[in-house]
Amino acid sequence: DVAPPQITSPTPTGTLPVGTTQAVLGVVTNEAATCRYGTTPGVAYDDLTTPFTTTGATAHSTTQTGLVNGGSYVYYVRCRDTAGNATTADTTISFAVASPPPPDTTPPTVSVTAPATGASVSGQSVAVSATAADNTGVSLMFLTL
Repeated sequence: DVAPPQITSPTPTGTLPVGTTQAVLGVVTNEAATCRYGTTPGVAYDDLTTPFTTTGATAHSTTQTGLVNGGSYVYYVRCRDTAGNATTADTTISFAVASPPPPDTTPPTVSVTAPATGASVSGQSVAVSATAADNTGVSLMFLTL
């Protein structure tokens, strides 16, 4: 055996949901191998100091914590098979955590439709009607006085 392992299926990819604080990094190799990763590209396998937590077979994974909203993350992976053949090119795991939407700064509009504007009411039950609108949504609440 003189060929290094082939690395496939780097995960996660794309954009993870807002609020994600940890992710499981993973790769698959075509043969038993040990895999390591780092945040600097082009580092030789022997110089990478962070091994995957689960490694040695063909499925390799580790949990990365401390992720923040709006963050972008890139990890470079290299693996070595049991014959000592190490990959010479990086396999990249690249993903982001979504940013929360901007705060809603547009106030809602409210219009009381009954009783009529300026009406004076006392000593009786009166139905109150109102309409409201907002760019993101609105809830109405009525109080009984």
